[in-house]
Amino acid sequence: MSHDWMADALCAQVGPDLFFPEKGGNYRQAQQICARCPVQEACAQTAAVHEGDSHRHLRHGTWGGHTPTTRTRQNREAA
Repeated sequence: MSHDWMADALCAQVGPDLFFPEKGGNYRQAQQICARCPVQEACAQTAAVHEGDSHRHLRHGTWGGHTPTTRTRQNREAA
């Protein structure tokens, strides 16, 4: 899977801390950035491929505007 889309990702202009908060932190600002990002769908697809059916506790960060909890739920619904 190509990751060429990352060059156009808005998160690359901000830095990773917003997208990978400390335990107990929130994802709101990251999700706001993702909502405007032109490569949001490619990002979400990349997370799905790399995380597969991983347990929620093995997922971290915002990908494609989705939190680890959201991505876990989406994976279950897709199965």
